[in-house]
This record gives sequence, structure tokens and C-alpha cells, in this order.
Amino acid sequence: MKLLHATPLVFSLLLAACGGGNDDSASADEPAPPAQADTQAPTVALAADKTTLTAAGSVKLTVSASDNVAVTAVEFYDGSVRLAADAGNANSATVALGAADNGSHVFKAVARDAAGNSTTSTTVTVTVNLPVTPSTQPSQRQLKKSFTSLDGTLPVWYWEYLPADYAGSSKTYPLMVFFHGAGETGAANGSQLDTVKRHGPPKLIAANNDMCFDTPTGRECFIVVSPQDSRGWWNGNDTAGMLAHAIKTYRVDPKRIYVTGLSMGGGAAWSLATASVAGSSPKTQWASQIAALVPIAGAADPKGANSGICNAMVAGNLPVFAFHGTADTTVLPALSQGWVDKLNKATTADGYTCANAVNPAAKLTLYPGVGHDSWTRTYDPATQVETGRNIYQWMLAHTR
Repeated sequence: MKLLHATPLVFSLLLAACGGGNDDSASADEPAPPAQADTQAPTVALAADKTTLTAAGSVKLTVSASDNVAVTAVEFYDGSVRLAADAGNANSATVALGAADNGSHVFKAVARDAAGNSTTSTTVTVTVNLPVTPSTQPSQRQLKKSFTSLDGTLPVWYWEYLPADYAGSSKTYPLMVFFHGAGETGAANGSQLDTVKRHGPPKLIAANNDMCFDTPTGRECFIVVSPQDSRGWWNGNDTAGMLAHAIKTYRVDPKRIYVTGLSMGGGAAWSLATASVAGSSPKTQWASQIAALVPIAGAADPKGANSGICNAMVAGNLPVFAFHGTADTTVLPALSQGWVDKLNKATTADGYTCANAVNPAAKLTLYPGVGHDSWTRTYDPATQVETGRNIYQWMLAHTR
């Protein structure tokens, strides 16, 4: 049998008969239409099983969330602190609360989808109001707390210490703010806050020192707040934020506010004293609000701080008592000397001098042969920094 070869014309006719050939309405070479971008955010609602807590227990938070595609994550927050969701249920979180958590807790939830859209729920406020039995042990009264930094970017964790009679009285108390050194910097979630107890007042409190001292007018007890840096170096949003938070939160005597710190924290104390109060109008300087400043081995250079030294510290006549070791090679004692000399108008270094000297004159104690740790001796209540006074009694001798 002889096979016939199809001509091009015949082949085209056969293709057409079988439905082949070109189809302008649905060409196989045309790209598929682009996918629509998901711009619709989820919806989210938050509820709490109770809004007031008068006995130790827990509050259960529940979220109802939906999305046009899918909700991929739900997050719970107490203020700016993120909370863990319940095991096995991503749409609920159970928060244990006790007397240490007394006050208002503002909870919120955030729902997210795969496209990166997110929605924050309306807030739910839960008030914790539990009876407080004051502990006789100072170490048990040093409690873990947090506040939001002034720039709103992170929680700042701190140790709160209140006098034994604080809960049962309505009087005000002197406030001491302590800034730690670089070695005690910790995680932003507060998991390393215990390191702040290595030195200074929080170490004394952990050893059951009650931070009460005899003065000519009677025995005085400090409120002590000891925040932790988590940025790698003290930031004004955290240091000024701690002071502002403490003044707002506790019954603080505004005439008796004291700031101290060691090494990096000593530098933070110097810097805070040169700064203005955020949002104040007319402008107010922190130096005029602080009753006394105690920087120890302070890691801050007075060079370039002329405006703060002259217009804040000298203008506010801020009492200063600085301490440093002469053999300190980590932070040179010349830095403390430079601050004190500038305050006392004893130098024209860096090309400036203030119009007046600070009154009272700034003080500096240099420990001969002592290295970087000039704080253990200074913070020891048994050390007399002046005749008949330890550093805490020196602080209390100054008021605004």
C-alpha cells in the first residue's frame, strides 16, 4: 500500500478540522492575569473574663479574629509587654496576677495575615486591687516592674523597692534612682533583671538592708528604683523615663529626689543632670528637680556638655558628690575631675567657662590606688564620705 504525503495546504485543513491552529481569543503564549494584592486587614476583638481582680488569680484573654484570606498570627500585650498565648490555643492567653501587680493593666491584641496586614484591637483594662501585707524582709519588697520608654519603643524593666510602712501610710518618701554599669545590661524582656542586684543599692536591698538612715530630723527611708538598660548603653528615653515614671507612680517627696549610678550608670547620671524634661513648657531642667547627684566612676566626658553644665547644673545649683579611683584605667579619673572642675569654674578647658560656679561647690573624692570599682566602698553604709555621714545621709541632707 502506498502512503500519501500531505501537502502543507492539506495539513492546515486537517488542523482546522480538528480544532487546531491559532486562536486569538486564548493564545497559549499569553501570560496569566496578575494576582490581586491582599490589602484587607484582619478584624480582631479582645475580651477578658474579668475586669477587676480583688484576690490573687488569673485573667483569661480571648480573641475573635477573622480575615478575607486567613489570620496567620495573634499577639497579646499587657501595655508594651508581649504575653505568651495559651498552650494549644493561639487565640487565648491566661495572665497570673498577684499583689505585686496592683494597678491598672491595659491589654490589647494584634491580628496579622500573610500579606503583612495587621489590626490592633480596642484595649481592655483590668484593675488589680489586692490587699498587701508588708514584708519585714527588704529583699522580698524588691519587686520586678516595667514601664514604657519615653520614645515608646520598648519596655524598661526595673527593681522597685518601697519602705516597709509605704502601703499603710499616706506620706511621701525620698526617691533614689540607681543606674547600673555596662556589665549589668540585660535583655529587653526583663529575663536578666537579677544582674542589676550585683552592685549598689539593689545589692544592699537583696542582702536585707532596709535603706533607712538616721538624720538630724529623724529616720528616713528611701523609695529605690533600679532600672536595667537593654540598648547597650544608657539612653535618655530610659533614664529620664525612669525618673518621670517614678515621680508619677509613687508617693515621692518632690523636694527629695536623688540620682546615682556607677561606671556607665555614673555617666547616665551626669547626662541626665544636663538634660531638660521632655515636653516641659516653659523648659524645665532635670537638674532643678534633683536634690543631689552622686556619679561614681562616671563614664561620660564633660567635653561638649557646656550648655548642660552651665544652664542646667550650675543654674540649678545642683549638689554633686563624685567618686573615682586614681588607678582606674577603664574610666579615667580625669573625666570626673573635668565635670567637677567645670561646675566649680576651676578650668577653661574646651574653650568655655560658666558665668558662675555651682553652689554648693561640687565635691570629688579620689580613692588612692583604687581601680574601677570605686562604688563598693562608696555605697557601703559603713563608709563615712563626710564626718558622721555615709553617702545616703549626705543625700538626705540636701533638699529642693
